[in-house]
Amino acid sequence: NTVLVQLERQSSRDQIGEVLVVGKASMGQKLNRGKVRYVDTNIPVSTSRARNIGIRQARCEILYFLDGDCLPQVDCLEQHLRAHSAGHVLVGGGVLMPIDENYWNLTYNLAIFHEFLSDQGTGARNYLPGLNLTVARSVVTEVGDFDENLLRGQDIDWTARARVAGFQPWFCAGAVVEHRHTRKSLDALWQDCANSGYYMRQVRLNNASTLQAPWWLKKRWLV
Repeated sequence: NTVLVQLERQSSRDQIGEVLVVGKASMGQKLNRGKVRYVDTNIPVSTSRARNIGIRQARCEILYFLDGDCLPQVDCLEQHLRAHSAGHVLVGGGVLMPIDENYWNLTYNLAIFHEFLSDQGTGARNYLPGLNLTVARSVVTEVGDFDENLLRGQDIDWTARARVAGFQPWFCAGAVVEHRHTRKSLDALWQDCANSGYYMRQVRLNNASTLQAPWWLKKRWLV
């Protein structure tokens, strides 16, 4: 797995206590090795469900959520840990600006992660994406589970709730991943954005004060 190889190459790899891979595993994936432990769910599960399972299984005090299509750059974890050492307890990393990519691949990353590209400034945010996110266990204990009713946007919902609970989301532009997603056609892009929009409506309504939801989002027929 390319993601696991990238984790082994991290400049702060000695700080990694364990690596949990949560999801429906193939036969060859069920063998644990080194710090890698597979948590086989037997059936496919949503991102929210996988993260909640991982939280309960993990033993470390700082949790790193990393999507399976994200390749952390060599100092990504080091940058995260520096932010935690500076006093931040909820840290989101950046997405590498793609070059020489398929047009729709580029369009997706620009549309979804324009606020969190690697060329954006480090600083406080109202929410963070979950594809490259570190969080202190104390925050998880206070905020609770990811909402498993949300198949998309659960990371925005969770980090917005964390902010309301008093934990300021912090964006660290130097903690960068390369997002190698598979949305490389107009149809794939359209379907993904339509699904995201469906759930983001509920996310914004659930966090109306934090995310400043406009009144018309309440009108389902209008949306």
